[in-house]
Amino acid sequence: MPESRPVSGLEVKWIAAHRIQPPFAIDFVAELDGRVVPGELERAWDEVVSVHLGLRVRLKGRLARRRWVADGASPPLIWLDHPGWDARQVLPAPLFGVTLDPEDGPVALLAVVPGDVPGTHTLVLRVLHAVTDGRGGLAVLSDLFTALRGESLGPSRFLSVTDTDLSRRAGGSVSPPPSPDRAPQARVSARPGAKGGGWVRTTLPAPDKAVYGAVVAALARWPERGPLRYTLPVDLRRHQAGLPETVGNLTGLVHLDVHELALRPDAPVAIREALRRAVDRGAHHGPVLESDAMRRLPLALTSGAGGALSRRDQRRGLVPVSAT
Repeated sequence: MPESRPVSGLEVKWIAAHRIQPPFAIDFVAELDGRVVPGELERAWDEVVSVHLGLRVRLKGRLARRRWVADGASPPLIWLDHPGWDARQVLPAPLFGVTLDPEDGPVALLAVVPGDVPGTHTLVLRVLHAVTDGRGGLAVLSDLFTALRGESLGPSRFLSVTDTDLSRRAGGSVSPPPSPDRAPQARVSARPGAKGGGWVRTTLPAPDKAVYGAVVAALARWPERGPLRYTLPVDLRRHQAGLPETVGNLTGLVHLDVHELALRPDAPVAIREALRRAVDRGAHHGPVLESDAMRRLPLALTSGAGGALSRRDQRRGLVPVSAT
């Protein structure tokens, strides 16, 4: 029997977001200045896929019985003829030639783009957010380089625990969703399948300390639209030791008002401390447990309602959170 686990409420939300504006995915970008041998990269990628079983999941079942089952399509390795792209400009999704799909697969891909300088390349690991969070994707990317060095990756891995499981065991409680009373960070269409917006890479000055707070502060200064509320991810793996390093959504969320904090001269430290206090009182569990009810709703309903609410908020110029 293939490995499987329940689909959590937050993952249902991310699947709905993917239906509204695909691909709702995380891109992990790495620049390489060494030689890339196609055969060696293909071998290493095959090893990684065989170890990280969550890269081959697909959605099965209905409503509260939905599960991720690791018997789906293998994520492809694709070579893109787009020299010089370094993720600082939007790369149109059709250029990848692969449609990520939670039900039919694949749910991930690895793309290789040649650089302007001969011998350089940009790697893009793209995984549906409904399948993994940032920590899980970084584990895959780390193992890709381990395999390229010829080192063993060890036994196969699969996360059977969900974010809801961890938040409940940690004693978390449900919190209400935030009201649409903050300025939007960006304006893009929320119509199903609409085009508008895309991931781009930017560079910030390397902070001496409070890296997370420094990044949030820099982002909060961009729009000059205040007041801003950000949803900040918090790793739930801290609540259970010994979990395998692999793909999965084990991330809590903290809704934090950042506008006033970002204006302070010690903004990075102030934001870090505000986030720490929120985590200490268990705020990161609230959105996870509040989302659990989504497991019992049809995807057509969640994506339709989510798109309608987002369009309403954008028209009003007020949103529940300015950015995540």
